[in-house]
Amino acid sequence: MAQRPSPSTWIATTFAASLALAICLVGQGPATASAQSTLPKIRHVAVIVLENENYSTTFGQGSAAPYLARQLSKKGQLLTNYYGTGHESLDNYITMVSGQSANAATQSDCQQYQDVSPGTIGPNGQAICL
Repeated sequence: MAQRPSPSTWIATTFAASLALAICLVGQGPATASAQSTLPKIRHVAVIVLENENYSTTFGQGSAAPYLARQLSKKGQLLTNYYGTGHESLDNYITMVSGQSANAATQSDCQQYQDVSPGTIGPNGQAICL
């Protein structure tokens, strides 16, 4: 039985892979800047979230996904310095779509239902839930 990777490891992989794929799908590859060239217009963005695997499993030499790890990543930029905002899934998904960081409830994947009110807006535009 394989040992489950640490939450911080799979969260880092989730975000690194998501951003890498989004960038791969947005452009045609790296472009050099010059006065006569312009970047292509962004027409579509796709985010594919990979979860519960660490970076080396997904993008390393023994990857079970060679198209993702080798071919697709060469068509864009592979971003390797991105990390999750929490240690479970829900808080990272909320951050990914809204920019709101984790609170006590979302950090534990909302184990019990409770009404949510945004509270007041604090530093960096983050809602402070009371």
